[in-house]
Parts: sequence; C-alpha cells; structure tokens
Amino acid sequence: MAAELNKVGLEFRVMGEGLTEIHSLPGYYESVFKNNVTPDYDAYISQMAKDNKENYAVNGGLLMTWEELGDRLIVWENFINKYPKSPLIKSAKISTMIICWMIFWEWTAIRLMTVMKGKFLMIKGKHATHSSKNIQILLPRKKLKN
Repeated sequence: MAAELNKVGLEFRVMGEGLTEIHSLPGYYESVFKNNVTPDYDAYISQMAKDNKENYAVNGGLLMTWEELGDRLIVWENFINKYPKSPLIKSAKISTMIICWMIFWEWTAIRLMTVMKGKFLMIKGKHATHSSKNIQILLPRKKLKN
C-alpha cells in the first residue's frame, strides 16, 4: 500500500499515539512546480518541502531543537516581509502562529523558567539582528539577564 501511495506523491506518516495520517511527500510539490510559479510560490513550496521532511512534534513533545524552531520562525517572518502582497501571506502567518504555539506549548509543559530562559535567549541571540515580533512577544515579561 505504501508503494502505491508513493507513486502518487503520498506517504503514511506516524503522528504518535497510534495515529497515522496520509501526507504528501515533503518534496513532491517542489519537484512539480519549482521554477514554474511566481517567486513567492516558489519560496513557499521550497520552505514547505524543508519544513515537512519530518514532524515538528509527536506525543506532546518537540522533535526538533529550539534552534531549529527559532530558525523556522525567522524564515516565515522573512517570507512575510519579502512578499507582503502574496496570496500565501495567510498561510505563512499560520505557520508562524503554529511555531509560536509549539514554543509556548513546550514552555508550559516544562515549566522550568531557568531552562526556558536559556532557550529563548539562544533563539533571540542567534537572530539578534532580526526584528522578530514573535520572539519578542514570546520572551517572558521580566527582564532576562544573560
């Protein structure tokens, strides 16, 4: 069955807790449309191919590093800034909201401010020159010292 799905650009993806879904193969749309669409669509499908290589989270836990999560947030914010009139803006904003939700979700689950302080500062420090509104919003209200 999996081989048949792969022929048409689909795969089974284990989502955790006994749940399996059918997803498009991560690079499928990129292989079909790359360089055949407008630059915003090209950038969007290219980033989605990267983002969808593996699950973000399974069973209530992140499957990527905080650094990777921060990098993805910045990529989508850059997309929004570069293509403000794109019809894909709503989808890009949803991607940033999902990433922010995952950061908050993990933050709430851990509830260790000392650990979270270091993670947020790492994301913010790596992207210090980027004016990420989302990272600023996610940082705790108290002033954090390095």
